[in-house]
Amino acid sequence: MACDFIQENEFLWRMRCREYHDVNKKKQKWDELAELLNTTREHVQGWWAGMRTCFGKLHNRKSGAAAREPSDRDNRILQLCSFYSVQIRHRSDAAPMRLVR
Repeated sequence: MACDFIQENEFLWRMRCREYHDVNKKKQKWDELAELLNTTREHVQGWWAGMRTCFGKLHNRKSGAAAREPSDRDNRILQLCSFYSVQIRHRSDAAPMRLVR
């Protein structure tokens, strides 16, 4: 339910969306979701931050001998947050981070 709500309100997660930087509109939507779930905005935002992180790590899964079999929970997270894959950009192992001066 929460993932569907977030997916429908693209400006909550998609950086290229025009309303992404509209803090008041985002607060209003987070409050709306929190009310639906009978919790606080901070709790819902923290939950989403954790889901994003978990999805990113699962999305960049290792292959070969280092790979482990994904659990049912892992598969569920990959399924629920699949819409977020268009937003993720993984750094390649070959490309070093640039120094900021």
